[in-house]
Amino acid sequence: MKPRLRLLAELSLLMVALAGAALFAGARLTRRVSARPLEAVTPFLYPPYYGRSSEESIFDHSNPVYNMTDNKIVTYSGETLTKNCPSPYPGTPPPNGLCDYGFGGYWSFLLGTYVWYNGHDGIDYGLSYRPVLASADTNQVAYAGWYSPQDHRSNLGIYVKLRHPNNYHTWYGHLSAIAVQSCATSAILAVKLTDQDMARRAEAEGLERLRPDRSDKTRVWYRNLQRVRNPLVGGTVIGRKDGIVDCVAGAKVIAKCDSGIVATTDTDVFGQFRIDSIKTVDRTVTLEIEAPGHARATLEFQSGKSVNLGEIELR
Repeated sequence: MKPRLRLLAELSLLMVALAGAALFAGARLTRRVSARPLEAVTPFLYPPYYGRSSEESIFDHSNPVYNMTDNKIVTYSGETLTKNCPSPYPGTPPPNGLCDYGFGGYWSFLLGTYVWYNGHDGIDYGLSYRPVLASADTNQVAYAGWYSPQDHRSNLGIYVKLRHPNNYHTWYGHLSAIAVQSCATSAILAVKLTDQDMARRAEAEGLERLRPDRSDKTRVWYRNLQRVRNPLVGGTVIGRKDGIVDCVAGAKVIAKCDSGIVATTDTDVFGQFRIDSIKTVDRTVTLEIEAPGHARATLEFQSGKSVNLGEIELR
């Protein structure tokens, strides 16, 4: 298996056959390929990168099952590739007269190159990317991690499997590192909107770009990005009543600075609160805490970094 970055589009035999027929119009299928009536296939993937790309391996239309090899590959155009070279050569001759490259790769006399893989059940793309690889489209991270935790040299190495809205999957393999985790459905949502509609939705839902200062205008928007960007301020509000110390639920927490109120929140049933909307600026912030039956508590902290204020007792 060639050690290149692979994006494995896990497609069904029917859909890939139809997609191949649509992409290579006019190509004839031989009797070795069972053709069905053409159906419209709606494109759903978008270029996830800037840079060079190449198709590294194809879907084997002969028998796309690795453990049931028939020692031949049938391409989308109907050409049959085998381990043993025919005589005479029907096209571009292979290097050193070898049609079997090894690892399931056979020579294509039509394309003039080796084609991978015998029994392959998807399409692999080689991508030249820097500094990160973004997904083509997705609404769920189905898996992220080692293909085989016990053998790091096995198959795709570190890879990510994404599920798309139409239930197709793409696999991103041979990665050096990953920055995502498998997540529940709808944790990532894919939508198709105009720039104007997306701007209105972003404003209504408080969505942000990771790097709004860049000119490339990436189409990935984040909710609750302030939890990563801004310092976190938290604490627990307690009160004393009849000699018993207990948490104070529903207390009003107000953060102020010279410009006025910068954040407000309420304590939960455990008396805990968190504020993540204060921008990363080193300044003095005054925190006021109010609750019925208690005197107001006031304290100050510096907003340049995250801080745990611990237990705050109301008298």
